[in-house]
Amino acid sequence: MPTPRHLVTSPCCPRCGAEGYRYLGEGRCCCAACQFNWVGITTTWAERRRRERELTDQDILTAPIGAPVAEGALPILISRYWPRGQRKEAFFAWWRELAPSVSLLKAYRQQALTWEEFVEYYEAALWEQRLRHRYQQRVRDLLQQAPGIVLVCYEKALPAGEDGVRCHRRLAQRWLIGNRVWASADVGG
Repeated sequence: MPTPRHLVTSPCCPRCGAEGYRYLGEGRCCCAACQFNWVGITTTWAERRRRERELTDQDILTAPIGAPVAEGALPILISRYWPRGQRKEAFFAWWRELAPSVSLLKAYRQQALTWEEFVEYYEAALWEQRLRHRYQQRVRDLLQQAPGIVLVCYEKALPAGEDGVRCHRRLAQRWLIGNRVWASADVGG
């Protein structure tokens, strides 16, 4: 018989030691065996989500490969291929899944797609992979170690700065923060 959704199998009841309890809300639990009520440390999924820290564009920065990153920030490579001449120590992690597919990038570079179409296809691909919550949690975990992370890829920055760059790193930044990338007027022009 499947376990009911409200019945969780850990921790044990402090009174009888049974391993099932019902969460009553606000940290209160009720033992499934002896009906003993106590204040537990567990919370529901919805309560945990409400307490999760919202990500901002100060937490997740962007930069081209080779550009200096902010003091203490962790550079994360988001491209399909490892850049030539770059040592592994240059990046804290490599998140290939956040890079556009080779075919999508090729179509955009050959001007078979407009920027708006590229953004739409890229966002659809990100949503299709269902990776957002996992990567947001990775970012939150990394933010406990460092003041920020920097998404890095090949596209060069403009002389005016990162604001006008038409690159997937800016789109990935908006997606991780929680904004719809195609609705952001400030991303890529």
